[in-house]
Amino acid sequence: MRVALVQNSPRFGKKEENIQRLFSLIDQERADVYVLPELAYTGYQFISKKEVEELADPLDSKAIQMFKEKASQRGSLIIFGFPERAEEGFFNSSLAVLPDGTTVLYRKTHLFYKEKTLLPTGEYRFFRIHLQVDENRSRHMLRLVLSGEFPYPGAARGRSDSP
Repeated sequence: MRVALVQNSPRFGKKEENIQRLFSLIDQERADVYVLPELAYTGYQFISKKEVEELADPLDSKAIQMFKEKASQRGSLIIFGFPERAEEGFFNSSLAVLPDGTTVLYRKTHLFYKEKTLLPTGEYRFFRIHLQVDENRSRHMLRLVLSGEFPYPGAARGRSDSP
C-alpha cells in the first residue's frame, strides 16, 4: 500500500482555493491512500463561533462532493479534516472518502485549546476502515484520529465500530 501524506499551508477561510491546491498536490503523486491535515481546506485556529459557522460544511456540501469526485478519479482513499455542520451542531471532523463514494465520518473527541470553547466533543467512537488496494494484495485496516488524540490509547486500539 502506498500512502501519501499531503501537507499544505491553507489560507484561512479560502476554501475553494485551498481545495484546488490540495488537489494539485494529490495529482503530483500516485498513492492508494492520501492523508490530508486536520481542517485541511479552511485553515486552523478558529477564534470565534461565527468563523466556525461561516466555514463549516454539511456532508452534502459542494466541498465534500469535490473530494468524493477526486477519490473516484484517483481510485484512492482520501482522508481529510474539515469543520462539519450537522443537525447536532458544529464539529472538528475527519472524513475518509473511498473511491466508490462511501464515506466514514469521525468527530474529534479530545479537543485542544480554544476548540473546547467553540466546538462540542464527538462521540467516543473510533472507526476501522478495511481497505483492499487490489485483488493481489492483502487487506489493510486504518483508524481515523485527529491531532492531539495520539496520547489516548482508545484512539489507536480501543473501542471501535466498523462502518
